[in-house]
Amino acid sequence: MTAPLRVLHLEDSQRDAEVVEHKLEAEGVACDIVRAHDGPSFEAALAREAFDLVFTDYNLPGYDGIAALKQAIERQPDAPVIIISGVIGEDEAVKCLHLGATDYLLKGHLGRLGTAVRRAVGEAEARQKRQHTERALVQRERSLRENETRTNFALAAAGMGVWEIDFATNQLTWSDTMAPVFGLAPDQAPRTTQEYFQLIHGDDRQGVEAAVARAIAGERDYAGEFRTVWPDGGTHWVQGCAQVSYEADGTPHRLLGIGIDVTARKLLEERLEQAQQLEARISKQQLQAKDQFFSHVSHELRTPLAAIDWFATNLSEGLLGEVTAEQGEHLDTIVQNVKQLERMIDDFLDLSRVDTGRLSISSCQMAISCVVDDAMSTCRTKPLAAGVMLAAEIQPDVPPVWADPGRTRQVLINLIDNAIKFTPAGGTVSVRVQIADDPDFVCVSVADTGCGISMENRDRVFERLFQERGGPEASRTGLGLGLFISKELVTLQGGRIWIESAADRGSTFMFTIPVFSVRQILAPVLSARHLEAGTVTVITVETFPGDETAEAKAQRLRETRRLLNASVIGGQDVVLPRMFGPASSEPFFMVVSTDEAGDETILRSIQEQLARAPLASVRRAPIVSKTLIAYPKPAECGLGKSVTHLVTCLTELVTRGGWGAVPGVECAGASSASSLTASQGVISR
Repeated sequence: MTAPLRVLHLEDSQRDAEVVEHKLEAEGVACDIVRAHDGPSFEAALAREAFDLVFTDYNLPGYDGIAALKQAIERQPDAPVIIISGVIGEDEAVKCLHLGATDYLLKGHLGRLGTAVRRAVGEAEARQKRQHTERALVQRERSLRENETRTNFALAAAGMGVWEIDFATNQLTWSDTMAPVFGLAPDQAPRTTQEYFQLIHGDDRQGVEAAVARAIAGERDYAGEFRTVWPDGGTHWVQGCAQVSYEADGTPHRLLGIGIDVTARKLLEERLEQAQQLEARISKQQLQAKDQFFSHVSHELRTPLAAIDWFATNLSEGLLGEVTAEQGEHLDTIVQNVKQLERMIDDFLDLSRVDTGRLSISSCQMAISCVVDDAMSTCRTKPLAAGVMLAAEIQPDVPPVWADPGRTRQVLINLIDNAIKFTPAGGTVSVRVQIADDPDFVCVSVADTGCGISMENRDRVFERLFQERGGPEASRTGLGLGLFISKELVTLQGGRIWIESAADRGSTFMFTIPVFSVRQILAPVLSARHLEAGTVTVITVETFPGDETAEAKAQRLRETRRLLNASVIGGQDVVLPRMFGPASSEPFFMVVSTDEAGDETILRSIQEQLARAPLASVRRAPIVSKTLIAYPKPAECGLGKSVTHLVTCLTELVTRGGWGAVPGVECAGASSASSLTASQGVISR
């Protein structure tokens, strides 16, 4: 059994750290994660123990990803570093890669996190093995130097050459086996480093010269791959490594290196990459074909099902003539089975979206009690028919959550349906909502008094197509997709789902949802430096939905958020998650930490982008407005009180549905995106 990876994660947001942990767990990457929340704790962890992998955020209060990257490379050079940031520009990302980062990911797009981790760890292991091999080869060459014939025979057999630079004379010496690596005869070997560098491909020469210079300066051993052009015009790949030897006083004496022709390996790697790309294209085409097939079949199935539902419902309600009690029961059975088939079709479509990476989440601030009430109302008839009591208990002080209402309802209905299915008549299904052990999450549980789930199946219930046997309705097994899709939906929302059960003692399914926390989301702008230097402005973008489908609405909201994210300055601005607003609009909020001239520039940029990219299906143009937040500076009352006051003001503004409901806000009116003007308001205490 492979031991879990020892991972150091520098992240000041508990919620973001949990998302990464759950994503790794979902992708089967076993990790033992040590979390550091700031620079000192991160550096202390690096000094305390060795890690297999390092994650680091790019923007942290009083610290940044560049400093963390340099510390990690300096203290633990064998541990690959992956940057995971909410917002990082292309220039910053390229700079991190040049400085030694293995990869970078955006927090909102963690789809390839598992792949990136496996690749980084695999490359690190391969690099360590290669370095070990290279050191062993150099040591072997040294030990065999007394017998040159034997050494040359061994090097020739390995397709390897040895070279040496004497710093005192700038003399370059090649072994007889080194010349063939460059397509030369032994008497054509270069005599100086300048002649040697001329054999390297022009596009690679500067990099090799710089790497050799670093080795001579004692910064690091030389190791790399480069191209060389043979006299016949052919291009070959050479892998080389070298070490510096020193005099007793520490003066560099010579650089001893090896070179291997790895052209054949490079060709194989290129062919393998081409084969993998072809396989990926074929896989993508297959997934697209399957998605199209599912969409087509679901559409064709929904049409006759809708007709069956309509006629059966009309008959059941007596709209087409009087029906007997027995006939009414049969019609109710027909309607229930139609609903079951519709849910199966929905599961098929969601499964296709999971496979193609299109299973979408549209999170917003919401009250979990509303979703529970809706789900209970939807499921109410089934427990009555089955003789099962359905009850709910919601803890009074449960805070608003950050989740997708429709998807959360889907998960809850699926868990309730499953619980009813496996609960005998006279049993109870209980829904409970409470603050989780981690106060950043709300826990929703669905408990039943049914047959329970065996130990061997407990870890399999969330697998695709798995079905637990047993229960009063065991013959109605469904498709075995509900719990699999539920886990995907919960994970996408930043929570986790699990089960507690024992045979013949019932089961309890639990899942968590992140709490909506203005303070946590605003952490990047709540530093003493930002609060002391500038002002804080809230830019509000209100969109007005028209007659649109759910898919069109999701697209409109995604486009609005994309435009706002494009205006964000990392570590200085924050786009809040979408929240419910007044009945007529759906507002977005962006918190900006800058001076008045700066927020005017951002506001105009947002207005211009909205004007150039009109959103589909809107009733009227979006309205963009701003309000300045007055708060005591840290120098006046301390950072803690300054932050608390500011968070209170911001929370009142963004959670009460807009301007009209917030005490202390004066607003002179708002402007549409096309007018390029802004209104101002001030909150003060």
